[in-house]
Amino acid sequence: MKEGKQKVVEIHGDSKNNKRTREKKKNSADNNDQHNELLKYKQSFYIIRKTINLIKNHYSNKINKTDTLRERERKHLSHLKRENVLLEDKVSLSQKEASLMKPSRCTFYAEHVEELKKIYTEQIKLKNNKIENLQDELDKMRKATESEVESNSTRILKLREDQIERLSQQLDSINGLYHKQVDSNKKLMKEIEELNKSILYLNNKIQEEKNNRDNVRRRLKYYKRYTKNKNRFKLNFDMVIGDEESGRRDEEGDICVSVLCHLKTELDMIDEENKKKADKKGINHGDNNWNKNRNKYIDKDRIKIQGNNFFQKIFESNYKKKKKKFHPI
Repeated sequence: MKEGKQKVVEIHGDSKNNKRTREKKKNSADNNDQHNELLKYKQSFYIIRKTINLIKNHYSNKINKTDTLRERERKHLSHLKRENVLLEDKVSLSQKEASLMKPSRCTFYAEHVEELKKIYTEQIKLKNNKIENLQDELDKMRKATESEVESNSTRILKLREDQIERLSQQLDSINGLYHKQVDSNKKLMKEIEELNKSILYLNNKIQEEKNNRDNVRRRLKYYKRYTKNKNRFKLNFDMVIGDEESGRRDEEGDICVSVLCHLKTELDMIDEENKKKADKKGINHGDNNWNKNRNKYIDKDRIKIQGNNFFQKIFESNYKKKKKKFHPI
């Protein structure tokens, strides 16, 4: 049983393998053709790329002959030529393939290497022209920038000059204002001096008025004291004035009292001045024997009082009788 099963499996396996091999052969034939074409295209593109690189090196190093090339470049170029010849031989051998296939691109590009060189040279010329144009544009831009810089510098200088002029004008105006202020200050100083003079004058006047007021106050004090003690004593005006009417005597008595008060104040002022003089001279009037000669100085003072007849008559009046009641100042 087992052997029968194995045989059946082997038969089925052989049939499947045969189908696969047939399909593989068909696919392999197609794949070989495609692979060959791809190889040709790859080789052609490889050759084109290398030729372009060689051309670049040629123009970059400014080489015109193969003699000046390096050994490595020579070998590489000869190798590429051989490959190109082999490809041409392969194409000539199979005419059927040549009739069916298109002409190889490798031979096409190999034949038109000079045209590629021309194209490349034209491209280089175009690039050089572009570079020259760019340089011209740069020169123009530089000129424009230089002109702009010059114009900007001139503008800045003009602005600076205008600023300097404005500042100078401001300084002139400030100087003028300063001089005006100085003149006004001088005028004010003169006015202040005049005011000080007037103030001093007024102060002197005020002092004079104060002194006058003090004198008036003193006189008023004496007058008030007299009015208080007026009723206590009476002067004997019969010895001074003749017999008159009682009404007139009262009026004249008031007038005489006022005159006496005025005279008394003047006498007090004289006494004060004498005291000041005595203080300056000394207690003893500059005399060492003052106690002995005391009566002389007292007599002199009495003579001054007795020299006036008016006061002599007053002292002879009833003033002496009322002396104990009224104590004059």
